[in-house]
Amino acid sequence: MSVFKGDRINIELVGGSHDEEMILKMCGTPSFDLDMEKINDYLERRKPSGEFQTQRRESDIPEFKKGLINGRIDGDIEVSVKNREIKKEDYDRLYGKPRPSHADYCQFVKDGDPDFSGGGRFSGRLTVLYCVAGGVAASYLEKKGIKIKGEIISVGKAKKDAAEFSAEVLKELNEAKENSDSVGAVIECVAKGVPAGLGNDYFEGIEGKISSLVYAIPGVKGVEFGKGFAISELKGSEANDQWRYDGGKAVTETNNSGGINGGITNGMPIVLKVAFKPTPSIGKPQKTIDLLSGENTTIEIKGRHDVCFALRAVPVVESAVAIALLDELLKVEEGSTVKDLRAELDKIDDDLRDLFLRRMKISGAIGRLKAQNGDKILSEERERAILKRVTKGLNEKDAEIINKLYEEIFHLSRKEQKNL
Repeated sequence: MSVFKGDRINIELVGGSHDEEMILKMCGTPSFDLDMEKINDYLERRKPSGEFQTQRRESDIPEFKKGLINGRIDGDIEVSVKNREIKKEDYDRLYGKPRPSHADYCQFVKDGDPDFSGGGRFSGRLTVLYCVAGGVAASYLEKKGIKIKGEIISVGKAKKDAAEFSAEVLKELNEAKENSDSVGAVIECVAKGVPAGLGNDYFEGIEGKISSLVYAIPGVKGVEFGKGFAISELKGSEANDQWRYDGGKAVTETNNSGGINGGITNGMPIVLKVAFKPTPSIGKPQKTIDLLSGENTTIEIKGRHDVCFALRAVPVVESAVAIALLDELLKVEEGSTVKDLRAELDKIDDDLRDLFLRRMKISGAIGRLKAQNGDKILSEERERAILKRVTKGLNEKDAEIINKLYEEIFHLSRKEQKNL
């Protein structure tokens, strides 16, 4: 399970590549008439086709279990997508042998699980859910005049500005396939119609929010806005986007900053580039380790894999940008109606629940350590220190409320530890 907690939108992805079902949960979306064709478009463009892409061909039909009534989004969303084309036997020989540049070894360190079948929860297969969420977000944004469009601008060493880009791309793909290898790619994404004023300074910057959602896409290794790294080679006089009025609207002569200054949109198109690594599943022999025997070994990866999986990632990048912009736009549009305020309360309640359960889990771990060491459960000095810290700077009324809340939390924590 992976969770994005935005300022207004929460997204939860549940499942793995070889699970029978994957689930998307999306909370905080406004009520509006959904353009289902936007979701279908994202899913269709993500599907594999042709000789250079995986032969795993899923139907990818989203089933709305919750939140869609007569074509209208109304409340929290829950969507199911089934996996049908599962071939776990392709991974039998790889049990306990982490594939180079996959998440396998890190998964083992994190979870202790040596079964890397299909990549599990780290698999790009879950980007199907990402596209559903992105389609919902993009459908709302387009009603507000915001359109997002991505395209492949390089594959391997083939660049879009070349005279014969398509031919060079085909050459890169053919050479990689013939050599049991793979190539990476770069996607450029542009969002037009974005109003000025979305985002904020430092930790609340729109670049950071977009980047966090883009980096959640498996295989992404670089994100840059506007001129990106190339801007460091320019003089200030060359890099600066100078302002002028055009029909009463403030615009810039150039867009080297990619539509963002100080973490806030400036009204120009948002432009970003996303670098994808080559598909790590290749047929060449590769060195790895056997986690079960503790020995060095080699593997050759069989099965169904893309020569360049980034070719199918354009709608996934568009989805990431759409989700980030929707989350920011809702902050601006939000009114003080009872429904809006209750939605915000619901989000806070969800956050409080998750944080409280996490705190109780940690309390349980402390209780087990105390029991092993023969220490007493109650630590009055520790509790006093916590109360002093959490009420620091509060007025008398708020401090009293927080004191009462933490007295109950301390009571439940002690009870949890005593029950171990």
